[in-house]
Amino acid sequence: MPKPKLACLYAAAISCLAATALVHSQSGAAGLEGVWSTTLTTRAHPTWLIEDHLCGFFCSTDEYQHLRRLLMDPANDDRSLQDLQQDMRTFGKQRGDEVLTDAGRERLVAVPEPVDTSAVCEPPDLRAAAFAPLPLAIELHEGNVVLYQQHWNVARTVRLTNESPKPSGPPSRYGNATARFEGPALVVDSVNLLPMMTGDAVTTNQARVTERYTPTENGSRLDLELTIVDPATYREPRVWYQPRIRTPDVQLVEDDPCAGLREHD
Repeated sequence: MPKPKLACLYAAAISCLAATALVHSQSGAAGLEGVWSTTLTTRAHPTWLIEDHLCGFFCSTDEYQHLRRLLMDPANDDRSLQDLQQDMRTFGKQRGDEVLTDAGRERLVAVPEPVDTSAVCEPPDLRAAAFAPLPLAIELHEGNVVLYQQHWNVARTVRLTNESPKPSGPPSRYGNATARFEGPALVVDSVNLLPMMTGDAVTTNQARVTERYTPTENGSRLDLELTIVDPATYREPRVWYQPRIRTPDVQLVEDDPCAGLREHD
């Protein structure tokens, strides 16, 4: 057994190595910083792929991969893009139904029908905030990362650490989160979230959400994957995808999502 002083030195060395690894990872992911836009706001940008446009500003990874298979199959050369997109959506809905638990299916059926958005003024849940179609800005600071989403002016400051997030206080819209780097990718884990009840994202407050932001080697494209692990809802992790491109000429502006509601008052 190490002597007390040696044990302290050993612990300090391990802590130092962990901090150094974190810093090195952070410096290697500097390509993440900047403003990133979706197909909705930069539709004419030449670097978009056909599947990016057909995916929309986000889709499930199952849908995106199925769409790529359809586009690569010569048997589909004479089919319209609209037809392929509908095929993708049908496939995605079938996959979504397959992975739902019985309890998850009951919660999905209970989701209220969409209403006139001009009469609703509620901040987005975590999935909607991450996959909003408006520009996203990423900033790296000493010890944390800031994710600015123009939609609803959502700004999340997440501590950079090798530790997993721990629940603190009651569940909230964005819960408790920590961030880390895995190679060039920024990974954000969130727990202690309020249940989601939108579209095919129906969760309990036991859900764990992981966002993975992966820039391409030349830093021109950002692939965002969001994974929900919630055994009470899904039989396997549910993963959604959103492509973004770097747009240094774009500046985030103040979003006023309730303006239309006030105009009707």
